[in-house]
Amino acid sequence: MSGETTKLLSIAMQMGLHCETLEKQQVDSGFGRPIPVLVIGPPGVAKTEVINHIARSIAEATKKPFPCETYSAAQLCAEDLSGLPVPDLATGTTRLLPLHVGKEVLETQRGVVFLDELTSSSPSVGAACLTFIQSGILGETKISNAVARVAAANPSDMAASGRDLSAPESNRFLHLTWELSHRDFFDWMLGGVGAAKDVVILEPDWEQKFGMMSRSVVVSYLKK
Repeated sequence: MSGETTKLLSIAMQMGLHCETLEKQQVDSGFGRPIPVLVIGPPGVAKTEVINHIARSIAEATKKPFPCETYSAAQLCAEDLSGLPVPDLATGTTRLLPLHVGKEVLETQRGVVFLDELTSSSPSVGAACLTFIQSGILGETKISNAVARVAAANPSDMAASGRDLSAPESNRFLHLTWELSHRDFFDWMLGGVGAAKDVVILEPDWEQKFGMMSRSVVVSYLKK
């Protein structure tokens, strides 16, 4: 199970990576946009390590930086995501300035912002996540489509101070269930990379080749 989940997760993390090769009309229609992913699984099954390994693998394959900014959602304040209100004396208005979250990916214009322990976050942080997860906006700053948004969480009954996500939070993610197989654990114990070996690297023109066909399959299924 973890191998298939790793493949899907690595693909989702690259969905917006080659958006610069698309026409504006395609981007406006939703092509080349990242798919926010929530990885759900019990504690201690390498969710965080695999996500960081995928980011390193993408950087090695593309020979470009692909930083993974990792934050514990349980330690964030709402202002870390929604921005801090700061008076703009020149215009007589108030601006929302982002804090430290996203600093590195704003410089590289690619990578992943990874929010760990999401089900241990406060409801106010969950609400502040909504615009960032869906639209990639921190404060008043829009991050590049080449920046993936990924979260990981333990089930609420296994999380410290755990809570169920609200419907708007859940609706913004592709949910992937994470289960570490014995095979992957044994491989990691013997010096391998475990589940991280199943990383898939997308070709730069994958969207042109398969994007419309994939959408057609989904639409055909929904019409049944």
